[in-house]
Amino acid sequence: MTHPVDRGWAWVVLVASLGCNYLTGFLPYSVGVIHVALLDKFQEDVTSTAWAGAIYSSLQMLGGNPVEKPIDWPV
Repeated sequence: MTHPVDRGWAWVVLVASLGCNYLTGFLPYSVGVIHVALLDKFQEDVTSTAWAGAIYSSLQMLGGNPVEKPIDWPV
């Protein structure tokens, strides 16, 4: 009797990759919607609340260089 190659782990990898794609791909486009929700929740001014989206975007961009280095190593 032969066993499947992935033994059920393909679904775990699929769900994890979809989660990563959601967080890194779709969430930056919703910063404006999240900003409005944060304004309503915390009742702060626009400038203070805008830091949440700015920090998220800047950390995402700054994370590219450290992640790139191990990928570009010669084999």
